[in-house]
Amino acid sequence: MIEYIKSKQDDNITKGLIKTRQLEQSMLRFTRIFQSEKDNYQRDESSTEYSCIMNEAYGDIGVEHMGPKFGPMSGSERLYVLVKGRISKDDITIMITEDVTNWRQQVPFTKNGNLIYFSMPPYPHSQYNRAVTNITIYYRGEELYQSPFVYKGALDGK
Repeated sequence: MIEYIKSKQDDNITKGLIKTRQLEQSMLRFTRIFQSEKDNYQRDESSTEYSCIMNEAYGDIGVEHMGPKFGPMSGSERLYVLVKGRISKDDITIMITEDVTNWRQQVPFTKNGNLIYFSMPPYPHSQYNRAVTNITIYYRGEELYQSPFVYKGALDGK
């Protein structure tokens, strides 16, 4: 017999409560059960073992598409990311980096269903006419996806 142990839920469950009460976590308890002489089942409580804590998952998560891949040095190019899987906005971080100048900037974004939208910031070094940056999307602190983005001075309105 396998028992499923999970924190109790009430009628007012919200995403916030699920997170604070860790209701997305569960574990398994294994106990040896034996049959007595009179066809009754009895538990051997001294044999109880617990599994590791398991987090609920809703299938694979990932990035299906991100675009566009280039924009003006002055920024404001609107990018979108199409994600797959159930991803909470609180679990996502988007970082723009550029290795030559060691520029790093986290960008704010909007999430609507499986679409994430954000605007590219201006490239901070005006002496360059072109720069290749990386857009990295982190899920719960771990890298989920990375894509290059090219800033082009020729696209700036003059």
